[in-house]
Amino acid sequence: MQVKPKLIFLIFIFLTCGITQACAYSVHQSENEKPVKNIFESGQYTIDQKEKENIELFIDPEWIPLSSVDSHKLDVQVAEFHNTSFLLHKVINREHDILFIFHTTYMLDSEEGTFLYNKIFNNDGTYTSTGANGQFILRDPQGEIIETGQTGFNSDFSFAFGIQSSEFEKLKEGFSVGYSGMILYEYSLK
Repeated sequence: MQVKPKLIFLIFIFLTCGITQACAYSVHQSENEKPVKNIFESGQYTIDQKEKENIELFIDPEWIPLSSVDSHKLDVQVAEFHNTSFLLHKVINREHDILFIFHTTYMLDSEEGTFLYNKIFNNDGTYTSTGANGQFILRDPQGEIIETGQTGFNSDFSFAFGIQSSEFEKLKEGFSVGYSGMILYEYSLK
């Protein structure tokens, strides 16, 4: 069986585009955390870890793909606190649940300021997750609790959570997200 040159060319183009998109996405995400990592790792700043901060976000119903298995890349800013912007990056209806993926971006002064981060910076240069249990409280506009399914944190996104299909009815008017996993940091040049 002979493979046609057009098919080989199309496969090559498809693979090249996929690899390029994956690399661009990875670079974009590492750029988002770069200012924070510079403050933590450069040794040029005095860093004061404050308390955990509760943040409130609202998810507009138009951003929620309830009716079909679908994925929406949004990158819409849903809140800003302490020089930290919270973006709803992507919403994915996977039929059995809807996954909401958030990113944080930073607008930091080079000399001093504050920011929110969902990792604990340790003196030895490592990071510890603040954990996921009980950090998300979701409510519909009537104040009724919406149960979360899976939750997650990693370097490709700041945080994410899923909502099971049994809760979809409560999402029709949008919902609020209370998230208690962010830590307030103050920093200044030494």
